[in-house]
Amino acid sequence: MKTIISIILLTSIALCSFAGDVLEFKLAQEKEHPRWVETEYEGKSIWVNPTAEIDSQHIASAEVVPGFSFYTHWLTLNEDQQAELKEKFPDMISQMDTNTPPADVVITLTEKGGDIIKKTTTEKKGYLLAIICEGKILIAPQIYEPITDNSVKITLSSKWDTDALVSKINTNKKVEPRK
Repeated sequence: MKTIISIILLTSIALCSFAGDVLEFKLAQEKEHPRWVETEYEGKSIWVNPTAEIDSQHIASAEVVPGFSFYTHWLTLNEDQQAELKEKFPDMISQMDTNTPPADVVITLTEKGGDIIKKTTTEKKGYLLAIICEGKILIAPQIYEPITDNSVKITLSSKWDTDALVSKINTNKKVEPRK
């Protein structure tokens, strides 16, 4: 059974920057930590471990796959339902690009990477797992259950060009957010 991290990024990418690899997975938490780096993510402070659990040496490949997300659900709603959601969640809806469907990125880890992610997510339940690309936090979901295989799936908003992201991960080059 594949474990999936599926988060919809409906907010802009964090402004913080971490020197590091093309793609890294780092532990983070909402409580202050004396040796971790404080940064803002989704409007709140989080502390990110400067040491990566997973980096490019642990990534075998990445690929884009069609995503099922809030965008897909949005398309099934009638005008009244969409208006109701716009009223309840104005910030989220205003940042959503309803013209461009998001895509999922599947990151396949090496055997060693799979072992590390399984150990980390087993031992660090409750922490955040910041997935950082070129120094910018893409997502930072809370760890609720162990990732038990070598595949991690994330859903990105259209703010990131998923094809370019995957290409850069696979060739270990820099990635830029879509304008």
